[in-house]
Formats: sequence, C-alpha cells, structure tokens
Amino acid sequence: MIFLMKKLKKLIGLKKTDFDLYMKEHEDILKKQIRVRPARLIPMLKIGDEMALTSIFLSSLKLVKEFRYNLFKEIKFPKGGKSFYYTELEFPDSKFKNKIDGLIINVSGGIIKDAVFFEMKSGIKVLEKDQIEDYINIAKEFGVKKLVTISNQFVSDPKKSPIEKIKKPNNFELYHFSWTYIQTLAQILLFDNDENIEDEDQVNIMQEVVSYFEHPKSGLSGYSKMHEDWKKVCEKIQKNQKITKSDQEIKNAVISWHQEEKDLALLMSRNLGAAIKSSVRKSGSLEDDIKKLIDNQILNGYLIIKDAFSKIEIDLDFNKKAVTLSAVLIPPTDKKNTGKVSYLLKQLDKCKRNEGVLYDEVSNEIYIKPYFKGTRSQHNFSLMEIRNVDFKNHNDIQKFEILMIKNFKNNFSSTKGFVKELEESTLKYYESIIQHLSNWKKPPPKVDNFNNIHS
Repeated sequence: MIFLMKKLKKLIGLKKTDFDLYMKEHEDILKKQIRVRPARLIPMLKIGDEMALTSIFLSSLKLVKEFRYNLFKEIKFPKGGKSFYYTELEFPDSKFKNKIDGLIINVSGGIIKDAVFFEMKSGIKVLEKDQIEDYINIAKEFGVKKLVTISNQFVSDPKKSPIEKIKKPNNFELYHFSWTYIQTLAQILLFDNDENIEDEDQVNIMQEVVSYFEHPKSGLSGYSKMHEDWKKVCEKIQKNQKITKSDQEIKNAVISWHQEEKDLALLMSRNLGAAIKSSVRKSGSLEDDIKKLIDNQILNGYLIIKDAFSKIEIDLDFNKKAVTLSAVLIPPTDKKNTGKVSYLLKQLDKCKRNEGVLYDEVSNEIYIKPYFKGTRSQHNFSLMEIRNVDFKNHNDIQKFEILMIKNFKNNFSSTKGFVKELEESTLKYYESIIQHLSNWKKPPPKVDNFNNIHS
C-alpha cells in the first residue's frame, strides 16, 4: 500500500477519501496521521465543558443551514459543496503537538477545497498568544489559511484579535468572535424576520442550541464591565491630570468603549430580532478616538437599526459624566414651522399612548433641538417647552434632533455601572421613543385637473 507510506503534507487539495485513510490505523502505519472526533450535537460531556460547547456549536452549523451560511459569510468560507465537522484535531507527526479544538473542511468534486481551524475558550479563560501562534504554524504546515478563535473576549471587528501583535503570514486569515456574537446570530434566526429558518426541524434544533447557550453553566458570558483603565482615565479627566496618547491606560479605555459599543449592538439585536450595526472602525479609528478623548474629553459612536427612521448617535461627555442618545426626525417639508412642530408633537403623543409609564419615566430626560435653515438651535427644549415655543419668526425648520440626555453620575467611571446603565438607557430610549417615530414622506403626485385634460 504505497499511499499509506506517504507523509501527510497538506489538507487543501487532498482527496476526501485519502483524508479518511489518514484517520485510520493500518499495519504499515503504526499511528494515525490525523486524529479527530466527529462533532456531535449531544456530546457525552458535562455541561460547561469547553469541548462540549465546541461540539454543539460545530454540530449546529452542520444542521442549521441559515446559521451555517451566516458564519461562513463572515469567514469567507464556501457555502457550496459538502462540509465536514470535527473536534479535537491532532497531527501526531507534526512538530507542534497542540490539539486543535475544531476543524471544518469543504469538499467539492471529492477534493478538499478549503479548511478552517477553530480554537474555543469558555468562561473566564482567555486566548494565549503562544498557543494561537502554534495553531497558525500548524495551519501553515498543512496548507490551511484560516483560523477562527471564539471566547468571551470582545473585539470591535472580527478581523481584530484580542491578542496584540500576533505573528501570522500575510495571506493568513485570522478571525475572532465573542460567544455573545455567536449567540446573537443564533437568536436572530428564531425571530419572525427576513432571516428566519425555513425548515421547522432546524428551528427546533436552533432553539435547543440557544437554550444551551443561555444556560448559566454553558460557559458563555457577555461584556459585563469596562476595562479597569476606564475608571483610571475617567478619574484623571475629572482631576484635570495630564494624559498622553502613548499612555496604555487611555488606549485600553478607548478599546473598551469600542468593545462595549459592539456589545450594545448585539444586545439590541437580541431584543429586536434584527442585526444592528455599530460604528465602522477603520485602521486609524483607535488613534483618532484617543486624540478626541484627550483634546475634547468626549467619545462617540452610533447604532444603525434596520427600518428605524434614524440611526442612534451615542455621545459620551467625560467632564459632565453624561451620555447623550440622539436621533434625527424629518418633518413635512411642505409646511411652515408651526405645522412642523405639530407633526413632531403628534409623533411624541403616539409614543405616550403606546408606552405610557415607560414614556413618563424617560420624559424628563428627553429634549428637542430644532435645526433651522443655515443653523441649529443653541438650546435644547424640554418636552414641555417645545409645546409652548413659537418658531414663526425663525428660519425654516429642516429637522428635529430628539435627544435623551442621561447623567450617569458615579456610574460613568464605574466599570460595571457604566455598562449596565448604558444598556438600560439605550433600550428604554428605543422602546419609549424611537420605535414609534417615523419621518415624513412626501406623498406621490396627483393628477391635476383630470377632467379638464380629458374634456
């Protein structure tokens, strides 16, 4: 058996039948060259075990088409062909003796066209630089160009790793997802929306998987607190102490904000059943925000919610310890200022009718800022004031900014208190105000003098 004497050198381009042979023991090969276990939806492992989480996750990708397609799109993995799912991958003949948590191979025409390694961490465990670099070296050794890490660590973009300065080839793709992100992808599929699962049996499977993810002992946890340096930076700003852009503290504080903004989008996604997008962070975003915080003591971001009348802007003021949530409402363009204010008030009355107690709870924190042609108001009007102000002598109102201004007080610098209050405030702002408002739409043109035209 000449083939069996060959040493395994690559996965990509290997025949699937040969891959299977490498997993078997034969008389002329004393040990397997590939050791794996098939991913199981119901593994014989206790709840909370890291490999149990890995096995259930990979099996759910195998069994639920929409879940699989969503993740494959993120990591640029083929949807066509047939994919095979494995856990506890080892290459005994490799000089790197690490056991890799997961493997997916994509097969088309009997040939492995693509492959991706997975490394999972659950609970409080974090990714380790040396371990991930060893996995990258194993991937390089066998021609694999993708590694996905999943843990409870947050990043603002899946192409950014929680580990800094990872050594990897230029053509190697390293992705990271938080377990909260994976859980959110799964939960969105169970809502009645454009992305829901077609097959009823797959719906039931997804429900069971989500139920496992939500179990307190599953090993999943959300972004519950800011980095410890968040508190230090807040205190330095309050005391007017000097902060330089090279300080590691301010870098950690800004990264923590980027991560919390991402987590906030995931929280909203799970509550609304739709994918909510947060700020797009480019390569220079970290440096730009560090400069903004040093120069002006502010940070900001936004949430884009599909079908909402406006995106939600988020502004943090470190001097005032305040967070402002805002959205822009477009009034009728064919009316005078009085009619535009009337349109706004009718929209707000609709919020009150629908939400009642919740609307009353936030009403003292809601303000209106009109934007006049060529300028904007220098004054925020309370809900009571906006009903009594006469804008007849002002320039034409172009739009209204609807703000929720929340004084976080001591919670602003609290690593846990900031996250808790921001998430509660954003949900209340959306539920009590945003979800009930709509921009004015110009009606379609009407035929004028119809009878005269045809007379």
